[in-house]
Amino acid sequence: MPKFTPRSHAFASIAPLLTALTLVQAATAADTITWKQATLPDQSVVRYALVTPTTDKHDPTQPTPTLLALPPGSQDESMVVAGLSRYWAEEAAKRGWIVISPTAPTGKPFHTAQGEQIITGLLDAVSKDINFQGGRVHLAGVSNGGRSAFHLAVNAPERFHSVLTLPGGADGADAAKLNNAIDLPIHMFVGAQDESWARLAKDTQARLLKAGAPADRVTLEELEGQGHLVDVSPARLFDLLDADHVDAMSRIAESQAHIAVVELFTSEGCSSCPPADDVLVKLNTQRSNANSSNSKPGLMLLSFHVDYWDRLGWPDRFASHAYTSRQEQYSRAFSARGLYTPQTVVNGQAEFVGSDAARTDREVSSALGAIAPARLSFRLARSATPTTPNSSRKPSNSNTPLTIEVLTPDAQLGDVINAAIVEDGLVSDVKAGENSGRKLHHDRVVRTFESVQAKPGRASTLRLKLPSDADRSKCSIIVYTQQRKSMAITAAAQLDLHE
Repeated sequence: MPKFTPRSHAFASIAPLLTALTLVQAATAADTITWKQATLPDQSVVRYALVTPTTDKHDPTQPTPTLLALPPGSQDESMVVAGLSRYWAEEAAKRGWIVISPTAPTGKPFHTAQGEQIITGLLDAVSKDINFQGGRVHLAGVSNGGRSAFHLAVNAPERFHSVLTLPGGADGADAAKLNNAIDLPIHMFVGAQDESWARLAKDTQARLLKAGAPADRVTLEELEGQGHLVDVSPARLFDLLDADHVDAMSRIAESQAHIAVVELFTSEGCSSCPPADDVLVKLNTQRSNANSSNSKPGLMLLSFHVDYWDRLGWPDRFASHAYTSRQEQYSRAFSARGLYTPQTVVNGQAEFVGSDAARTDREVSSALGAIAPARLSFRLARSATPTTPNSSRKPSNSNTPLTIEVLTPDAQLGDVINAAIVEDGLVSDVKAGENSGRKLHHDRVVRTFESVQAKPGRASTLRLKLPSDADRSKCSIIVYTQQRKSMAITAAAQLDLHE
């Protein structure tokens, strides 16, 4: 398809149409719109309109679904008010959404490289005051804002939950990068009489499907008898956004304000380890019992099986030398004389004998009593969706790694992101070594573990290979950030794969 060049009158004609609608609707929307400004890293200032929920129960400190609404035309203040009044403000306030709608600096529309930098800087600045649910925002745009929405979605997909345009599409260099956005649900509306924009929307949909986007997640509605300004009710738009948000949050994990990351170093070849394994199993039962008064949602449990006891005659099938190396990192941090099992480490700061149940309870309670110094969220890519729920058949594991995108807004230079797949309900009949003749039960066994350098202000992508013998219905992903020198764990989140 040749590069899309919108007719100049399309942007000129939408302004008086939207302005006329705004005059009718502004009285209702005015009470929900507040003008603010944000200072970007280059010290420039961007002005934006903010819509907050009208409900008395809204708490700005709590995670809230958030929409970034990009205005049409010149993307100036009048177009921001027009777009908010026509489509977003009143319905968002009623449904408990926050809406951010920025004005573009003169000569820097949001579908340009400068516009992209402005938006990412704005989101970073605003996120200090607004807790985006899932660490991301939904993305919508009208006309020129619809082009801008696709520009942002293909260049920074890790920032967004979904895309909605009225109309919109990707052209030029953005069209060539649509494969970056195939994991996002995308909804496009366009007037059938608006021929050039209809061609753009159809071409964008075709490219997305060719790139591998699921057909039921890229919708295009061509509205008969309508032109450039499409008439779609705000209620319908937010029905779509609500559904996309519920779907997105089922694949997203957010860090808790209070966390206790418990790492147990153990081995099936060590006779002292089964009591420590039992301590971890009991903690896991408590963690997973959501109806219990003692439930601890911020409790993250990992059982690392080390390999240095394999020499006694029983090769631990869950052991890895990489986990021994991790224990060695802690040994250096604690200035210990050597390695031992069972060893438990809590939040990277307290270490003790893992079979000491009383000490474990004290350290966990102490860790959960403190406020975590940082936040993180991570998303499991759509391609990693589990098999059909309630299936009695054990899920089969493909060779395709699970892809997660991790946002660490508070990360510092030198911080590390750790990601693990852990599995519950494992049983081993030990035939040799110190535990010969025993049946051992394990929970939260680390089956895969990866670490990457955190990128302050940017998302990090990790790919975790699920072992072929793992039962996905019993697996979880745990992600946590850690300071490299002190080994202090600063944020953590987990997602059960069976959900």
